Amino acid sequence: MADGSGDAEQLTMGQNTQLPFSWSPDGRTLALVERTRAAGLDINVISPDGERNPRPFLQTPFNEDNPVFSPDGRWLAYQSDESGHYEVYLRPFPSAEGKRQVSTGGGIAPVWNPSGDELFYISDDKMMAVDVRMEGVLELGEPRVLFEQTLATANYDVTPDGQRFVLILSSESEPAKLDLILVQNWTEELTKLVPTDN
Repeated sequence: MADGSGDAEQLTMGQNTQLPFSWSPDGRTLALVERTRAAGLDINVISPDGERNPRPFLQTPFNEDNPVFSPDGRWLAYQSDESGHYEVYLRPFPSAEGKRQVSTGGGIAPVWNPSGDELFYISDDKMMAVDVRMEGVLELGEPRVLFEQTLATANYDVTPDGQRFVLILSSESEPAKLDLILVQNWTEELTKLVPTDN
């Protein structure tokens, strides 16, 4: 429990490493990554209120990692090295049938804008964004660079209003030191750098 009451409860069983990544918006499904010697990294899901045995969502000979549910729960974004290097993809949930590639020059660590109309990811030292339209047929915009920054880790998040990032940056002068930087008003800066006709 978030308030500290109650005891810790084991949700999964098994001999393989299982890492939790993302809850579905309704809180009924948890996407996790399972590491096996034979297959590497695969994406499974569990329903803590029902059958707790992990169910396969995506199991391939490649490594799938960093799964994250879309705000409406209909899509799962993830990274895969099936092309020979990591790229970001989308698959429908719960079917996992068919995929759409989001990134075009490498990508890891997808995170959704809480509004659901944008997907962020990291490519080298660039924070990237892709517009996502999910009304009817899924439509993806072209990847664009929001800003460049050397990150100490691929773990980052977006504020609930979708206007700021929380990042852990790498300090060049002191590699072991981690700084927490809050980026504000990035959409206004982007508008100044890339004017639109609107």
